[in-house]
Amino acid sequence: MFALISTAVVAVVRHPAARGEGCVGASGNDVVMVRKSPTFESLVATRIDLLVAALGSATRVAECLGVTRLLLTKWRAGKVMPTPAQAKLLVQLDHVVARASLIYVPELINDWLTGHDSYLEGARPIDVLHIRGIAEVLEALDSLEQTAWGG
Repeated sequence: MFALISTAVVAVVRHPAARGEGCVGASGNDVVMVRKSPTFESLVATRIDLLVAALGSATRVAECLGVTRLLLTKWRAGKVMPTPAQAKLLVQLDHVVARASLIYVPELINDWLTGHDSYLEGARPIDVLHIRGIAEVLEALDSLEQTAWGG
């Protein structure tokens, strides 16, 4: 059994050797374990940091997400959080960039994202990600991966 309490994950586990002594909230053979989980703010900042490293600048990341660099800076600092739709796009962009890094060197990932892709019938992968979602972009990467690695 798991419960989310603030930013901590609490697990109550049955353990036959435990007697529950000294375990707050435990009874019988239950053992309570608490593990601090990362906050949403820190996860947003980490994803942004990874994207900046992969794409070369915060300006490029902001452009890919369709937001201003100022807003991206506020997200990164935890002063403002993305909307659910923006958070979803952030996660999807991170996924696409991670997959593209298996094929391209970092300097070429942004060129691929913002260039025209024949698999996507000439559309730019970043535009397809915004308009139609992640599935077609991942299919394009699958196709590129098969071409690159002969798979």
